[in-house]
Amino acid sequence: MSDLNKLENFNKLTQSRLHMALDGFFFTINHNCELDFVSDNVGQYLKFSQEELAGQNLHYCVHPSDVSEFSKAWAKKDAGDSLASTTNFDQPNSQSRGRTFLCRMRTNDESSLYVTMIISVAVHRDSS
Repeated sequence: MSDLNKLENFNKLTQSRLHMALDGFFFTINHNCELDFVSDNVGQYLKFSQEELAGQNLHYCVHPSDVSEFSKAWAKKDAGDSLASTTNFDQPNSQSRGRTFLCRMRTNDESSLYVTMIISVAVHRDSS
């Protein structure tokens, strides 16, 4: 099995375990700010299907006033940021960091256009 296949299998297993462990749903965002992956239980929370959200831009899914919170999570550590970068020892040229905040996510429910959720962002940058 190639290293790429091993990594893909690991990612699928990790996403599955996170989905089961969390009281919420799981999504990943690519470098174009598009939802790459959305767990199949997203409908319980946002009333959208997995297929409806996959490929959507983050700006569509998040209240306009809350998009900046994601930007803060992705920004490089600055003097006022209390979040520490941590080195990933398995991949010496990468860094991982995280941030948790409240965010309003768009719903597919006419009675409530947005729902406030606790968002935990884990950022992984490959510096190579």
